[in-house]
Amino acid sequence: MCPSTAMIGHAAFGTGPMPLYERYHDGGLAEYVRVPASHVDPLPDNVSFDVGAKLHDLGNAVRALRQTGMPASGRLVITAATGTMGTASIKFARFFGARELVLVGRSDSRLEALRPLAGGLPVKTVALEDLPGWEEDGSLTRRLVELLPQGADAVLDFFPSGPGSAQAMAALGTGGALVHMGGNTSMLPFSIRDMMHHCWRFVGTRSCTKKDTDLVLNLLASGQVTADDLITHRFPLSRLAEAMVVTGSRKEPIWMAIVHPDAA
Repeated sequence: MCPSTAMIGHAAFGTGPMPLYERYHDGGLAEYVRVPASHVDPLPDNVSFDVGAKLHDLGNAVRALRQTGMPASGRLVITAATGTMGTASIKFARFFGARELVLVGRSDSRLEALRPLAGGLPVKTVALEDLPGWEEDGSLTRRLVELLPQGADAVLDFFPSGPGSAQAMAALGTGGALVHMGGNTSMLPFSIRDMMHHCWRFVGTRSCTKKDTDLVLNLLASGQVTADDLITHRFPLSRLAEAMVVTGSRKEPIWMAIVHPDAA
């Protein structure tokens, strides 16, 4: 959240001087990696290195949930729910005020597999394959309003493109918030007056803070949350090219993937 924000081994996003990134930029596929001691998070004994590799994905989900300001009614919609951020958000939703989930994804089969992640919360699903023409006719909004007649209290929006973000936002109740972390370049069809009239909030979030990852580690250490089941794909380094194709295409169900440094 600072002017020199960056991810070691990934990218620099800041607008100011980047001394940390210039000095510490080698990523996890390097043979040796040097990092600032202040950036090291000791893993609890019950947390695997595999889960540790996904700590910041989990932290991103926690930050997004914190930004919703969920009221007691806790009606939460999660779009693109079958991806990395969607599944992580489902895992942690109950700790941040969610009391009812509506999950939006491409198919019934992929959505049904998510129910065990909700930790006992009531779950409803919306499969886009069952809404032909939804991009043009607004039927995603109508379906969400059917499921939540009082409107959603919050939407966690991970749509990377298209009209889904706007249609989900249109299903918000008065005072609701849409938190977006999908990188959607589509324009919202709402005027500022519309936002004012409905008392809606739009919150953009792109990463997480140390406070968010500390919360994740505390929940994992206490056993209140487990995350090993979120990792559906593991690749050795020798199959890195294949891993990039699989994770990029999403043709098969994939939640989280990791690359191991061994060549087995």
